[in-house]
This record gives sequence, structure tokens and C-alpha cells, in this order.
Amino acid sequence: MRKEFGFAVVPFERDGYIHELISVKYLALKTEGEKSIPSPYGLSLNTNGIRNVNCGTKGAFLELVAGDGERFILLARRQTLLDRLRVSIPKLRTGFRRKFLEVFVRNADAAIKQYGDKAALLIY
Repeated sequence: MRKEFGFAVVPFERDGYIHELISVKYLALKTEGEKSIPSPYGLSLNTNGIRNVNCGTKGAFLELVAGDGERFILLARRQTLLDRLRVSIPKLRTGFRRKFLEVFVRNADAAIKQYGDKAALLIY
């Protein structure tokens, strides 16, 4: 199993499922720095990768992305979790995990800074 991540601006005030975005206008954001991740899969992780990044972040990663189905999660409300992820970056043992989390957090921060409460993490 693989989870892919992206960022968007959504017209909702709650978390939801990707299929809800089909009938509304939303803005998919370009992911900056994705090519610097040493993987052909970019901003995605397989089951072992999720487990390893979660372990390296002391559970913060799964607190943010866990759940069923393809969905979106509003980011501004999860600033504390993003702060926990940010602090974990230099402590991760492999360059891949560090770079993945660095790009992930940097793009989440940029989305929040530019779009505030409408910034969302997309999980496929």
C-alpha cells in the first residue's frame, strides 16, 4: 500500500473526502522541492515508509495522516502536529526520511501561510 500526499486550497471548514472535491472549485497547489526527495515516487510513502517516518516522529506523522480512504485534512488546525514534525526532521536516521519530511512540512507551512484556514493536505 502506498499513500501519496499533495496540498490544496479547499472551500470547506472541515476535513473531508477527496470525492467531495469533484463538485466544487478547489485549487491544487504545486509541491515545491519534490524532486529533491531521493525516490522516484516523490511525496509518497509505502507502508514501511509510513511506519518508519511515524516512528522517527514519535507518532506525530500518523496522528496527522491516519485514517481511511482518500481524503483532505485542513492544516491550520494542526499546527501543533506540524511543529512536532518539524522538530523531528534533524533526528531522522536516513536522508530519504529527512528529505521527505522536510519537503512535506515546508509545503504544509507554505500552504498555511498563503491560504490560512483553507489550506489542506490531500491524501490519496
